[in-house]
Amino acid sequence: MDLLFINIRFRFLRFTSTIISALSEFSSEFISSSPIPVGATSFVSVFYLLIAVICFIFYLYLYRFSVRLKSALNNSDGILLEAGLKHFKSYWQLRGILTIVVLGFYFIAVLLAIIGVSVGAMSSVV
Repeated sequence: MDLLFINIRFRFLRFTSTIISALSEFSSEFISSSPIPVGATSFVSVFYLLIAVICFIFYLYLYRFSVRLKSALNNSDGILLEAGLKHFKSYWQLRGILTIVVLGFYFIAVLLAIIGVSVGAMSSVV
């Protein structure tokens, strides 16, 4: 079931990246009339591929956890259970690190927005 979900997700991402690539080729022909900047479609494609890689890593940890847990429960094997729980622990550690990084980006974005608004307000006063 997990591999089927991962396969469907990657097919969707492959389809999406194909559409984005086709749109970037189409927009490059009409670049003078296009409101989309030149590198925007490439940035979006790279961004989606980065998200796909991160999701794959998360799903891989969960898949390894579930396979080892199922095998451990069927065979009453404590070593497999321990190995599965290590993958589950690694999953949550990675998820926590990613959450901290994203919160850091949010903090920087809000800080830059506040600085931008204050500089804009100062320049409009003068």
